[in-house]
Parts: sequence; structure tokens; C-alpha cells
Amino acid sequence: MEGRVLEVGAFTGALVGFLQRKRPDLEWHALDGVEEAVALGKKRVPEVAWHLGWAEEVELSPFDTLLLLSVFPEGLVDQDLESRLAPEAFWKRFAFFERLPLFARLLRPGGLLVYGHGPFLGKSPEGVEEGLRRLGFDRVERVGEGEYFLVLARKPEALVAVRLEEREAPPPEEAEEVAVALEEARALLEAGRYAEALALLPEEAEGEAAYLRGRALFALSRHAEAEEALRRALSEEAEDLRALALVELGEYERARGRLEALAVRGGRYRLALGRVYLAQGRYADALRQFVESGLPEADLYTRETLERITERMRRFAREGEWAEVSRRAEFVEDLSPALLTREMLRLGLKAALLQGLFARAERYARRLADLDEAEGFLGLALAALRVKSPLELRGGRT
Repeated sequence: MEGRVLEVGAFTGALVGFLQRKRPDLEWHALDGVEEAVALGKKRVPEVAWHLGWAEEVELSPFDTLLLLSVFPEGLVDQDLESRLAPEAFWKRFAFFERLPLFARLLRPGGLLVYGHGPFLGKSPEGVEEGLRRLGFDRVERVGEGEYFLVLARKPEALVAVRLEEREAPPPEEAEEVAVALEEARALLEAGRYAEALALLPEEAEGEAAYLRGRALFALSRHAEAEEALRRALSEEAEDLRALALVELGEYERARGRLEALAVRGGRYRLALGRVYLAQGRYADALRQFVESGLPEADLYTRETLERITERMRRFAREGEWAEVSRRAEFVEDLSPALLTREMLRLGLKAALLQGLFARAERYARRLADLDEAEGFLGLALAALRVKSPLELRGGRT
């Protein structure tokens, strides 16, 4: 969040007050249409500037950050509504393209929109993301999964007018042909015949056909085309694969939020998240993901990450920051002792001795001695004598 922040539908200020205490450096504003709520909010959270009015009608100077959390759609929705809606059903049910621009009036061009559906029925994360893109919003990103998610986006200079077209249902014969083609494409994908599956799926495909096309393109390493097809699919499984495509395209920050939510599934999602962290210089986080992925293809990235961690250990050693050297060696050892390289063991041994951590020093020294390294035998002797360096022995200590 940044600059002047407005929470729409703040009620009596519980959330905006909490956020203000966390970020007092920002200028906080609260908007609500219930006069009694605003009056109470002013008493409870006087540090926040309060405004009375309804977001779709009120006239205020545009803000830098706009929080739409559990206010669009409102909580009073049809109880027969499904928990999740397909994007088009979501757009129509809540008049998304008609109403969202009215809220967006309160946000300056380039400003940050934070959308949260809240605990209500009718959720559609894909609908919100794609809807914002169609309106022209930039850097659209979803954070979180499941019932509670946020969508972040940057407002363009001018919103795009979007009008949903009513689509006629295809004739039964055409619908049957499409179903047969999709079934054939699925079978080809399962058989690894990706080019053949791709030939059955048109470039302008949407929905499931776009998802299957994205799968084929991803398998063929045509990642930019895959990302575009998967975006048009508007489904959870498509967004999962799209995050992997974004990693292949080097769009690490765009992929990060989704992959952090998917990491609990392990495997390729942890591997991809590790690649994101590696690219962002978060080497400890990257190493953990690679190790926990359990995939043999993670070995190459693991070695690269260990080299990056070793480089940092060398730098800290040159600067005399031995606690930092020791902390990194200990982290790697905790993940898996087998990951410690000879150079890490040497640096870790010296750091442990200089800090008087003799039990740890003995452990590293024994590993080096087993590798027939002279430093290991010397380290064992120093650890046994409880001295930090050979210089102490020269000084007469025995």
C-alpha cells in the first residue's frame, strides 16, 4: 500500500484502524454510507479521516490505494447462489463491468486497487482478474487461495468500456462435435502427442479448449503462447499451469503469489517457486523449496543455490561477520548435512571455532577429516583443546 489510502465500506473502522497502527506513515481514509457507523468510527479511530457516502456516488479526490474488501459484491446476496461462479456468470450476476468503474473513480491512474471478495457466495477469482484486465488494469496479481484471496491491480490512465455480448447456445450438432474434439485432444495429451492435440484446438479457443491448448503449448516449450491460452481459459487449473509458464518466461514476481499458495502440493510447484526465489536472491528460501520438491531435476538448481550461498559466506568471512557465516552453514546443515560442500565446511569450521562453538566445530572438522582434508584434522585438535586458533597455542596456552 502507498500514499493516501481509502477503505470503502469501513463500517466502524476495525480494519482501517488496525492497518493505520501497522502503517502510520500512510494517510488513511475511511468511507461508509451509514451515518451512525461513521460517527462511531470517528470516535474509535480518530487518526483516520472519515467520509460519509456511498462509493458509487460520492465525490472525493482520487486516492493512491483503494481497498475494496468484502464490499463488492455486498454481503446480502442470494443464498441459493453457488459458492463459485464462472467468470461470465460472475460478471453478469454482479454487474461487474458497470459497477467496478464507479468504484475506480476513487483511484488515481497508476494507483493500487486491492480487491477482496470476502466470506460471501459467488466468488470468482478468475473473473475478477480477467475482468480487471479487460477494463485495462495493469499488473493484475492474485494473492492467496481458497475462500480468502486478494487481487491487486494498477489503474490505467483511462478505463476500457466493456460490454458483454449475449452468446447463443450452439446447435446440438455443433456442440457434440466440439465435445468429441475436446475428448480427442485430451486423449492425445495423455499420450504425449502434443502437436497433434494442438492441431485440434483453435488459436482463439476459450474455456476448456484454451486450457487444453495451453497444456499442449507448455509441453512443447512454447511458453508465451501457452501463457496467453491459459489466461483465456479462466479456470483454477489453468491458472496453476499459467504460473509455471510465467516462471519459464522469467516473469518471476507475477508467478510468485500463485506459487506460494500452490507450494503445499509439492513437486513441480515447489521447484518453480524455488526458481522464483533464486532469481530474486532469496537463496535460503530457494534451497528449501528445491530440497522439499523431491524432484531429481531440482539438483541443478540446488547446486547453483549452494554456490550463491557460499559466495555470501565468503563475503561475510572477508568482512569478519563470522556469525553470518555460521548461520548459513547451520541452515544448510539443518536442511540436509549432505548438502554442505567442502568449502562450506571449511568456512563453517572457522566460524564455529572463532565463536567458541566447539561442538559444532568438531562436527564440521570430523566431516572434513573423513574427506581427508588437513583442515579437518587440525580442527579436531583445536576443538578438543577448546582453543579458537593455532595462534592461541603459540601464545603458550595448552
